[in-house]
Amino acid sequence: LDWCIEIDPATKFLMQPFLYFKGFHAVQVQRISHALWSNDDPGEQMLALALQSRSCEEFSVDAHPGAVLKHAILLDHASGIVIGESASIGHHCYILHGVTLGATGKSGLWDRHPKVGNRVKIGAGAMILGNIPIADGAVIGASAIVTVPVNSGETVVGINKILSAQAKGQAEAKNANMDTWLYEI
Repeated sequence: LDWCIEIDPATKFLMQPFLYFKGFHAVQVQRISHALWSNDDPGEQMLALALQSRSCEEFSVDAHPGAVLKHAILLDHASGIVIGESASIGHHCYILHGVTLGATGKSGLWDRHPKVGNRVKIGAGAMILGNIPIADGAVIGASAIVTVPVNSGETVVGINKILSAQAKGQAEAKNANMDTWLYEI
């Protein structure tokens, strides 16, 4: 919970996420359902799916019990987040509302969801589709659509547009005094 205070300026005290943040609650329910899902017992897997369904109704986060979520994940505002069955999210990731970690629709593939590395930031409304890696420290801009691998430290905006180091540097210099993910391109 300490990490919430570090990354989210709206977090004023340590108990705030524990008591009031539905994204935190949704992650905790997903962890319980993942433990049940991992036992390969049909009864426990049915209970895991029931927890997923109830969590989706209550918190508006649809995180499949098969997904792997590491520690220190902040789902900020949380509404409308979808995390597919074979997706994974590394530690210290910051994910805003409306994000989809989904499949491309190709049938016959089990491992069809993205693998998000550590310390990745994903902006509101972004869609990351397919079995692709998003490496450590990447930034996915708001409303981006990503279907290609993203390397460490890269920023993606629009549809698969990876900002060059020069473009990213110019945008960061222009917006140096703003606490934002907005880039002028």
